[in-house]
Amino acid sequence: MTLSDTMKRVKAYSICLTLALFCQSCTNWEANKFPAPTEIPEKMGKDMRIYAEKPEYPVGSEKINYIIENLTDSEIGYSPEFFVQKWDVDIWVFLEFTQTGGYFGAVLLYTPPNQSTLLTFDFNRLKKPLDAGKYRFVKVEEEYIGVEEDGRSVKEKVAYFFEFTLY
Repeated sequence: MTLSDTMKRVKAYSICLTLALFCQSCTNWEANKFPAPTEIPEKMGKDMRIYAEKPEYPVGSEKINYIIENLTDSEIGYSPEFFVQKWDVDIWVFLEFTQTGGYFGAVLLYTPPNQSTLLTFDFNRLKKPLDAGKYRFVKVEEEYIGVEEDGRSVKEKVAYFFEFTLY
């Protein structure tokens, strides 16, 4: 089996796994919202960097562009799942999505080695319009950290964030 065949199988497996996880998460829908995580990993991810194209947007903006930068020498795949939070006095509060708002689709997204991908998030995916304030996107992923003696991959949950302001 060639390296190309192996990569094709890994991609196909990743897509199937993403679809299965997406279908499983559909059973968690309650009142047209996907539940926010109870906690966000404290460890920050190291395989990619996520940032807004601009740090500020006017209230009434319809979308935000953001970049996912691959910091590795290998292609990275990541889920389309993310959450949006608003800073409220002294805590980050999760915002509700429309039923399909939190997902770009049931596909795995890829960014080539040492390259960036520009993505867009439409604010109409959120249940309520955004007012002035400080916001952040939160992405929780699993990163590969090693291999067990039996050959199984070892992964840990990590977090990625980027903040932006609506004025």
